[in-house]
Amino acid sequence: RRSSDLHYREAVRIFQTIAPRIAQDAGAQFEMVNAFEALGDALGNPGLPNLGDAQGAKDAYEKARSTAEAIAAAHSDNLRGRRAVGVMDWKIGTVEMGLGKVDEGLRKYQSALQVFEVAVARDPLNPTTRLFLGLATGKVGSAFEAAGQTQAALAQYQKASDIERGLMKADPQNAQSKNSYALSLQTRANLLRKTGDRGGALALYREALGIFRQVLAADPQNPRSQALCAETLAAIGEVAAAGGGKK
Repeated sequence: RRSSDLHYREAVRIFQTIAPRIAQDAGAQFEMVNAFEALGDALGNPGLPNLGDAQGAKDAYEKARSTAEAIAAAHSDNLRGRRAVGVMDWKIGTVEMGLGKVDEGLRKYQSALQVFEVAVARDPLNPTTRLFLGLATGKVGSAFEAAGQTQAALAQYQKASDIERGLMKADPQNAQSKNSYALSLQTRANLLRKTGDRGGALALYREALGIFRQVLAADPQNPRSQALCAETLAAIGEVAAAGGGKK
C-alpha cells in the first residue's frame, strides 16, 4: 500500500499545483476528486486495505468533497458532482464509524442521505442516483443499529430494501441490482435474528436466497455468487435449527 500511497500523494500534489488553471474544467476537477478519494481510501478507509491514518483519510475526503461542491455550484445540472459530495460524506462517516464515533458517523451518513434525496428529487429516473440513495439509506440504518436503536435501524433498512426493489424491477436482468436488493434483505434478516424474530429473519433469508440463486444460475462460476448462496443457506440452517421454522 505504501507505493500506491506515494503515487496518490504525487497525483494530489500535481492537481493542487494546477488547480487554478482547471477551475472551469469540470472533467479535470473530477480527476482531482478521484485523486483525493483514492488517497483517502489508501490512508484510512476501514472497508479497504489501508495505512491506518484515519485523520489523513478524513482530510483527503474533505478536500474531495469541497472540490465536488465547487463543481456542483458551478454546474447546477451536474448530477455527478452532487453525488460525489454525498459519497464523500458517507466515506467520512465510514471512517468515523471505524473509530467508534457512532454519533459522528450517523451525522455524516444523514448528510449523505440528504444530498441523494435532493439529487433524486431533481432527476427521479436516474438509476445511479437512486442506487446511491438506497446505499446511503442503508448506511444510516447501520449507524442506528450500532447505536442500539433497533427500530430506527429496521425502518431505514426497510426503506433501503424498497429502493433496491424498485431498481431491480426497473432492470430485472441486472445482476448488480438483484444482488443489492438481496443484500438489503439479508441485512434486515441479520438484525431481526439478533432481536429474536427468527420467523421474520427466515422469510427474508429465503427471499434473498432465491435472488442469489437466480444470479448464480446466470453465471454459475461466479465465486461471489457462490459465496452469497452458501452464506445465506448457512444462515437459514442456523435459524431453522434454532426454531425459526422448517427448512
